[in-house]
Amino acid sequence: MREKEFEKWIERNTIFQNSIRKECTRKLSEIFIDRYRTIYLILMAVFIVGWMSYTDLPRENIPEVESNMVIISSVYSGASPDDIEEMITNPIEDAIAGQDDLIGYTSTSASGFARIILEFEFGIDMDETVDEVKKEIDGLDLPDEASEPNIMHLKTGEIPIMSMSVTGDMDLASISEAAEDLKTAFEAVPGVDSVELSGETESIVAITVHPVEMEAYGVSVNALSQAISAVNIGLPAGAAEMDGKKFNVRVDEAFNDIDDIRQVLVKTATGSVRVGDIADVNWVNDEGDQISRTYRKEAGVFTTPVVYMQVYRDNGADTIGPVNEIVKILEEEKGKLYPKDMEVIITSNFAEDVEDSLGTVMDSALSGLLVVVLVLFLFIDLREAIIVSLVIPLSMFTSFILMNQVGITFNTISLMGFVIALGLLVDNAIVVIENIDRIRDYG
Repeated sequence: MREKEFEKWIERNTIFQNSIRKECTRKLSEIFIDRYRTIYLILMAVFIVGWMSYTDLPRENIPEVESNMVIISSVYSGASPDDIEEMITNPIEDAIAGQDDLIGYTSTSASGFARIILEFEFGIDMDETVDEVKKEIDGLDLPDEASEPNIMHLKTGEIPIMSMSVTGDMDLASISEAAEDLKTAFEAVPGVDSVELSGETESIVAITVHPVEMEAYGVSVNALSQAISAVNIGLPAGAAEMDGKKFNVRVDEAFNDIDDIRQVLVKTATGSVRVGDIADVNWVNDEGDQISRTYRKEAGVFTTPVVYMQVYRDNGADTIGPVNEIVKILEEEKGKLYPKDMEVIITSNFAEDVEDSLGTVMDSALSGLLVVVLVLFLFIDLREAIIVSLVIPLSMFTSFILMNQVGITFNTISLMGFVIALGLLVDNAIVVIENIDRIRDYG
């Protein structure tokens, strides 16, 4: 008896729930049907705001991925592997062994080279961790002949979006100067974080002494160096008060030109002599221990000096927009920002890869949409095909609005997610449309 009453109660409860569900569905449908003009305005707003969000979305090939590994490397030319391990690798290992969230590390000590790879826990603030590692490394007493340890944290966002070679049939100093001007212009482009140069030269003052004149005046190289250093002064000298006002006092006797160096007086046994009388003072280009040159077909069999440039974008910034702006600067500012006879060769353009990747996935999505609309048109009706063709873009634009709000970039990963989700959406839309069409035929 109780079982039958319980079954009847379940049946009544089920009927009640179904009636409530139908009533809610009916009322919800009436809202959309009776206020169709408002719904049209909402749909138009979604399309407009969605399109604006789509144009504002940063585009990149892959989303930014931050690894949990830090690589420390140092070069000590001529040192044996045993010396590298004792003087560089072991001190670094001892310094970082107590780091928080450190899982482990592996080290390599080779001839003239040391490398330590640190692995940390996932989910920690890697920027803060890298800063802590740098503090520990800076406190080490490593050999003076060894290079300063290079600490690198791998991020996909640190891949340069553009690489260029600045070259021409001129001296490296002129090319370096133009590259610095280009760097300043590129770093002002929105979305560009930094521009790195390599192979550039630095102008320095070279003082070449005349041994005969130096001996004749009885001046040593040390005395010459001390005389120049003594007058090349630029430092604050305190504060002074005058007429009730306080002024900062500064001694500014730093050299402004090489002629100032030539006029410096050096004390001799019989008086003094000017630097220009016992030495040659000239600007020279310091190329360091590296030579950067490139071969161009236009230059014939000769190579020309070159300065390499790498452009890095801000974290989460667009890839295509900054690159297009840089290309525009190169085209419009030639002859103004840099000489006409200087050539800027774009050796890599990451924006092209991004456009190709996103374009391929987008073409696949649009092709699938057209196939679905065509199938619905052939097997059901034109009206149903139009409904589905509107539902899919509406869903995409709604997603673009949400992506823009939460900071998700438009990349191949998110776009592949779109394709999968749209496939599910299309399947459900076809089932719903076909069911509506079937029920409508029943009258």
